[in-house]
Amino acid sequence: MERNLADVFEIVVDAVPDREALVVADRRLTFAALDERANRLAQHLAGAGIGAGDHIAAYLYNGTEFVETMLAAFKLRAAVVNVNYRYVAAELAYVLGDSEARAIVYDTRFATTLADVAADLPQLGPRLAVGDGDPRELHLPPPTDPDLATP
Repeated sequence: MERNLADVFEIVVDAVPDREALVVADRRLTFAALDERANRLAQHLAGAGIGAGDHIAAYLYNGTEFVETMLAAFKLRAAVVNVNYRYVAAELAYVLGDSEARAIVYDTRFATTLADVAADLPQLGPRLAVGDGDPRELHLPPPTDPDLATP
């Protein structure tokens, strides 16, 4: 029987479902919770036509969402394309086009850069935003000068 990393992960989930699998800042996920979230993402992507052999881009900061995306891809027998969040539009367009990414999970803070290149990527289907705020908004970092910060 052929197995992949998702199969191995599910064996661990069955053995220790209530143990913590991920801790990122104050967010904690058990193996069971992580598996449930990865399953929901995989089902959503599968419903959108993403499957074995497809490429799913992860345009994310390090966090639980990256691991969830990676596991969802493995469950679909798809490949994950790790996209550096520091890429400018030309680099992003190149990576997504060259990898033939068919779906992308991205942080809302990168929505503007993704929107700048999306028209040139006809193969890119589902675009799933994670994070705070409206994915169409431009999210700027807070000012470094405390006098410019709004209360």
